[in-house]
Amino acid sequence: MKKIKPPELEIGLGLETYKSRSRGIGGRIKTNPEDFIVEEIIKDKRVLEIDSEMNFPVGDEKEYLHFTLQKTNWDTLRAIREISNRLGISKKRLNFAGTKDKRAITTQRVSVWKKTIEDLKKVGIKDIILRDFQYSDKRINLGDLWGNRFTVVIRDTNLGVNEIRERINRIEIELDGKMPNYFGVQRFGTTRPITHLVGREILKCNFEEAVMI
Repeated sequence: MKKIKPPELEIGLGLETYKSRSRGIGGRIKTNPEDFIVEEIIKDKRVLEIDSEMNFPVGDEKEYLHFTLQKTNWDTLRAIREISNRLGISKKRLNFAGTKDKRAITTQRVSVWKKTIEDLKKVGIKDIILRDFQYSDKRINLGDLWGNRFTVVIRDTNLGVNEIRERINRIEIELDGKMPNYFGVQRFGTTRPITHLVGREILKCNFEEAVMI
């Protein structure tokens, strides 16, 4: 079976081949925010499930307050900025382990410096929920997570259920249960995907060329 050639846009970003040779199922993702759910898995491998209280022990008041941020159709950085505005503090006082998708429902742990549970409970923002409060001596840093659990709805595949299952099974067999961590338009975008080109010039210390791309 011949390898499937990726779209030209993907090739331009360096994704020149696919690991599997079987045809995919087509379709569209993220038609609605509810079609793409990202639930953070914290370091002890518990999942921050949407609409579910985790019952973290609150503990005595300390320097940092950790909480779960559940957001719908919000960019992580924009959500953090809005929360900081409502609290009347710098956004630098809030930290998290990693950004989550915008057009999705997502959960993640966030820490805030020198604020109380009562302060956070006063924050009311549409499509944002703050819960699972816990005081800590430490802030949350980039990478302080085990991973993410994705639940994805794929619409408009134009294939029957049996054909979808067969194609997915073939791909799983080809990949031997492993998923390559490709970086394509998901990271670089489609409007002006030049991040990788700028980065290359920066690494070569060609700063003027990087700015002019």
